Amino acid sequence: MRLGLVFLVGALLFFPGISDARTWLVRQDGSGDCTTIQACCDSASWDDTVLVSPGVYPEHVLVQLRVILVSEGGALATIIAAPTVSGPAVRAHVNTVVEGFTLRDGHSGNPPAGGADIMGGTLRDCLVIENTSYGYEDPGYAGGVAVLGSGLIEGNTIVSNGNYVIAGGIYCFSGFSGQIVRNIVVSNTSGYGIYCEAGANPTFVCNDVWGNAGGEYGGACGDQTGLNGNISLDPLFCDPENGDYTLHADSPCLDAPGCGLMGALGQGYPATSVEERSTTWGRIKVMFR
Repeated sequence: MRLGLVFLVGALLFFPGISDARTWLVRQDGSGDCTTIQACCDSASWDDTVLVSPGVYPEHVLVQLRVILVSEGGALATIIAAPTVSGPAVRAHVNTVVEGFTLRDGHSGNPPAGGADIMGGTLRDCLVIENTSYGYEDPGYAGGVAVLGSGLIEGNTIVSNGNYVIAGGIYCFSGFSGQIVRNIVVSNTSGYGIYCEAGANPTFVCNDVWGNAGGEYGGACGDQTGLNGNISLDPLFCDPENGDYTLHADSPCLDAPGCGLMGALGQGYPATSVEERSTTWGRIKVMFR
């Protein structure tokens, strides 16, 4: 015990950044350290955490240091809704963790993706929805997520992204050697669900890639369906027409053998008949808007 304490103190002295790391709180009402996500990301230092309270944040967020950017209330309560100016909802550099957000309305004509550019970091437990990308002459890379370097894309729901793109869901650049694990990549409106450039070598485990406009896998990826727990099935969202992307109790993504939960949102309502589904939580919310 004493030896362990001596080692810990020595580590803190040798690596001073470990003991200096702090948490920055983002609250729109002014009671935190910042009222915008970008302001706290700009103030943060290496290994800091930026903790974001629930709300809708009309921002393009650029994270340039190794920080943890995480929501306090999860993806459904914490939304980064990119404004009309062109750019992805989030762009994260090497070793950044982005966790627990809805990323929507990104519109990219130059950076690789509309939803998130992940350059060697981690994207986890996010709903990536209704982002677009385009090229001026050729198609854009990704409506949803673009990845390069190494990194981890884990437990996200990537749906209804597109426009004029090669991949509606995830685009893997040459040299990407990271992991794509337990994601739902479905119903993206143009391009493949997932596309790999020559030289990309990701590991695919326990993903549901289904119903994408251009097909499920393209480029150097090869079809991963049936390998390492990857499936291609309707995920059975509760009420996608009204924006409810939680999973029905009968969903193949809830407790897939050897995989557990796929996607970001988990179960919504229990198993019901088709007639009973007409009154869902998504529809009820619409009635009171």
